[in-house]
Amino acid sequence: MRLAALILCILIAGCASKSESVPTKPQGSPTPQARAEPPTIEVTSKDLFDAYEKNEVAANDAYKGKPLAITGSIEKISEDPSGEIYVILKSEKQFSFTDVQCFFPNEQKAEVMKLTKGQKVKIKCTGAGKSLNVEARDCAILTK
Repeated sequence: MRLAALILCILIAGCASKSESVPTKPQGSPTPQARAEPPTIEVTSKDLFDAYEKNEVAANDAYKGKPLAITGSIEKISEDPSGEIYVILKSEKQFSFTDVQCFFPNEQKAEVMKLTKGQKVKIKCTGAGKSLNVEARDCAILTK
């Protein structure tokens, strides 16, 4: 009986000492997974368009999923059939059916309503690759 009690005491003491030695993370310290946001890539609508015309795979590697600051002149301001607001920036190419299309969240509607065709703008977006047009999503107007 004494032996069982002794073993039980050793087990309890061992578990208690292990729980005390577990390090705790200080309050408010950053998590190791936190990453710095990648730098914004400055690009003109013409250069972005040209990159996709030359090599879509290389352009996706350079721009897709990355923060972009796109500068260009407005060709069109509209909404798609689902009501999503977009601005098309001139690609400077004649006879092209592909453009740079920047999609804006509804929160940006008031700012987009202030824009005019032909106006030069700088728009911050996330590159979204190419479908029919070269696309950028989650856009916001930086300068007018």
